[in-house]
Amino acid sequence: RGYDINDLDREKDFLVISNNVRDPIEYTLPKEAQVLLRIFDTQGNLIKVLENTQKAAGFYSINWDGKDTQGNAAASSTYIYQLRLDDMVMTRTMIKVQ
Repeated sequence: RGYDINDLDREKDFLVISNNVRDPIEYTLPKEAQVLLRIFDTQGNLIKVLENTQKAAGFYSINWDGKDTQGNAAASSTYIYQLRLDDMVMTRTMIKVQ
């Protein structure tokens, strides 16, 4: 069974997320899940995939280095990151300032 949005208290059980590129993106999995964490620009273009793997229950923290998939520094801007756990999706914004 996948995640049901009604099963999770998002602030307590699921996710603690930053809005600054220098801060880590942190999340907690209450059970094992397929994790997909992606960064997009405000036009919806994929900038980078940070995670795409099966993870055990637990706390995780990952930093985005501010670069795209080719290793080029992303511009100062607002970015969107999307965390998908099985069939549940959370989307937040963050700001990159150089």
